[in-house]
Amino acid sequence: MGKSQRGKGQSSVVLRHRLPDGSVHLDWMIERSDAAAGLISFRVDVGVDLSKAGGFAAERIGDHRRDYLTYEGAVSGGRGEVERIAEFGVLELVESVGGLRVDLERGTSGVRMRWTGEQEIGPRWKFVGVVC
Repeated sequence: MGKSQRGKGQSSVVLRHRLPDGSVHLDWMIERSDAAAGLISFRVDVGVDLSKAGGFAAERIGDHRRDYLTYEGAVSGGRGEVERIAEFGVLELVESVGGLRVDLERGTSGVRMRWTGEQEIGPRWKFVGVVC
């Protein structure tokens, strides 16, 4: 599929992003092992739960700064505010052109999930998750 990155303390977070107009979506961010690289980032619908099997659509957005792994609060430029609602450890990340596979573990529950995503058209992706 692509280059495999075994989890070396990498994290993944889900942030609830409330925009100034009152609308809300989730931002899912995945840390790469390269400390200089940005976070792989997707916008997903409210209600997506990465600790349960199933599927969902996502929109790939620009890589984000690593600060967002721990940041909560106002987003610069008047772009709303973010609140962390979920946090995972990354066990393995395989990234390729148009594809992604990530194995996550939720620390508090020990739930392990494998999410496999494929790019559909432009920034639109489809993910399918299974319990590991």
